[in-house]
Amino acid sequence: MTYSRFTPILLVAVFFGFAGSFSLAQNQESLEIQQKPCTTQEMIDRFLQAHPHLAEEIRALEENAEVEYQGERATKIFPIVFHIMHTYSSGDFIPNEQVHNAVRILNEDFQKQNADTSLVVAAFKNIIGNANWEFRLARKDPDGNCTNGITRWFYPLTQDAGEETKDFAPAWPRNKYINVWVVKGLENNAGGYTYNPSTAQFAPAYDGIMIVNTQFGSGGTSYGTTFSRRTLSHEMGHFFNLRHTWGNTNTPGVASNCNSDDNVSDTPNTIGVANQSCNTAQVTCNSLDNVQNIMDYASCLIMFTNGQVTRMTNAANSSTAQRSSLSTASNLVATGTNDGYADTVCVPLSDFIAQPRTICEGGTLSLLDFSWRGTPQNWQYTLVSGPHSVTANGPNPQVTLPNAGKYDVTLLTSNAAGQNSRTKTNYVAVFPNTATYSAPNYFDDFENNPLGSGGWFVMNDDETNGWKETTSASVSGSKSVFVRNGSAIKFSKYSLVSPSYDLSQTTNPYLKFKYAFAKKADDNSDFLKIYISTNCGATWNLLPPGISAASATAGTAPNTSGNFVPTASQWKEYSAKIPNSYASATNVRFRFELSNGGGNNFYLDDLNIGDQNASAQEILEQDHAFSLYPNPTQDKVFLTLDQVWGAVRVQVWDAAGRAVLQNTLRADGYLNAEVDLLGLKSGLYFLNLQLPGGLTHTEKLLLSR
Repeated sequence: MTYSRFTPILLVAVFFGFAGSFSLAQNQESLEIQQKPCTTQEMIDRFLQAHPHLAEEIRALEENAEVEYQGERATKIFPIVFHIMHTYSSGDFIPNEQVHNAVRILNEDFQKQNADTSLVVAAFKNIIGNANWEFRLARKDPDGNCTNGITRWFYPLTQDAGEETKDFAPAWPRNKYINVWVVKGLENNAGGYTYNPSTAQFAPAYDGIMIVNTQFGSGGTSYGTTFSRRTLSHEMGHFFNLRHTWGNTNTPGVASNCNSDDNVSDTPNTIGVANQSCNTAQVTCNSLDNVQNIMDYASCLIMFTNGQVTRMTNAANSSTAQRSSLSTASNLVATGTNDGYADTVCVPLSDFIAQPRTICEGGTLSLLDFSWRGTPQNWQYTLVSGPHSVTANGPNPQVTLPNAGKYDVTLLTSNAAGQNSRTKTNYVAVFPNTATYSAPNYFDDFENNPLGSGGWFVMNDDETNGWKETTSASVSGSKSVFVRNGSAIKFSKYSLVSPSYDLSQTTNPYLKFKYAFAKKADDNSDFLKIYISTNCGATWNLLPPGISAASATAGTAPNTSGNFVPTASQWKEYSAKIPNSYASATNVRFRFELSNGGGNNFYLDDLNIGDQNASAQEILEQDHAFSLYPNPTQDKVFLTLDQVWGAVRVQVWDAAGRAVLQNTLRADGYLNAEVDLLGLKSGLYFLNLQLPGGLTHTEKLLLSR
């Protein structure tokens, strides 16, 4: 599946992140931040140029927001749902407790219950605003099913997320829930952003808050500073139509900000705080600045004002972007957030990972629980491979597997509300302690050794785009393996684990293979890393150099935006020296790990493992007295082979990779064949030779008349 990137429409409110931590006592310090300029005006201009017919509607919505429902201070409850985007890492699979902590802080800020309001300077103490709003985690999902108000999504792009996140994890209906997506990092280096109501009116599927988990609540992965724990309150202010205290830009500290305004009467004009300091005596526009305002960028964000509460209330009571639907009595019942709702225990949704996923016979791995929605009280894992079955209980058991095979793993979780199970097929591989292949040289063209057998094992982030066999392209024969990388999510990883080899008969081991790859754009960052293991993949060591898209020579074809399928001439050979420390190893495996960096498909064929300089061509020449002559030729070539028994397949491909001649010959110890090229036009061709036992070789052939 391809996930489209939505272009933000107008007025994107961005709250920028920082590195480091500090306490309120240190808020006089200037902090190092990495801040990028806001593209608000650029996006406004771009949108209005593309959609001039909406300009008047947007202007009218903005003007209406200034006069609607002035002065109301009604108690309100808002259903909220958090979508956690993760990679099964403790750095992004944030615990429920961190979500609860963030909601608590949000409610304290909107109910004037945060203890640090006592630190507000005297000039602004009398105008601290109390919206008297409560945000409650949804207890019913859009289908009326039980929820704890938290969804979890495996998402490789969580470290560099953008609007495509909302395509991957769709928003719950915005007229019923406030949607918040929690990610590890944002592609614009922001701490969070949202859309104001007049913008969101025209983008319902993208209405909600994006926030990084380092600026989310005060515990878990959060930095825990005043600045970071108030990011959600800041973005919620934007969600309900507040601007920054210096006006409708994302550039504080600029003198011209004195000429702009946030359209709130009790927040003094200010240029804003540009360095996340906290100088409560700051005067920038001929009056004392309210630097402690949550809609500024100071390190001591503490308060909203009465005027800001009025403006947010106006937005909450307006039909613009369906904000007024959120707090209705009927919606609170529909989302399970009404007073008196009988809270229920949700059935867990089972999820887990194994570490590692490949071990030797008799090895031990760990199973780690990542279940969500409801909290399990019981866990049972079942691992099955043919007649072999192992069970284990508890959330994170260690399991020893004595028998080789590929194992399906099932986790059954339960609590008082019921039970749920999830099965991951061929999820764990247990390999023999002895090598599958012991010959000093090994060749695999994937013709007779498909990925489902022969000791190969696939570990994909998703089943749609990972390593697969294909007949669309090959160097020799009719098959190769490839990663459907062109439609993958950026940062996805796809691993292909090889069979095992005994290298003890080699003195100068090497690894070679043919590959084909095309970028989509020059800045793609795809990377094929190759690892080596002597313990069945329980641990891996990197085998440099790998193949990086950043290298000018990595691509074998021009940048390709559509589905990349290489021609016969669009392949290169990769060669890497295997460290001599592995030359005596008797059970070696390799792992080919492709990390998506935005590029196109990656193909691999003709894997060759053995002694240095013992290439397929050299083995043919030394062991089989191979010759092909004359080359170049005008009409035909002669092919000779010695010490060969059985079927020998000969193909001639044109430069586009099309087979123009092919034949299967029988050899009885010796082969002398004539290949007639009279019917072909002058040009470059490739003669491919396939011998019994899997040895293959491709030779360039020039036909010149």
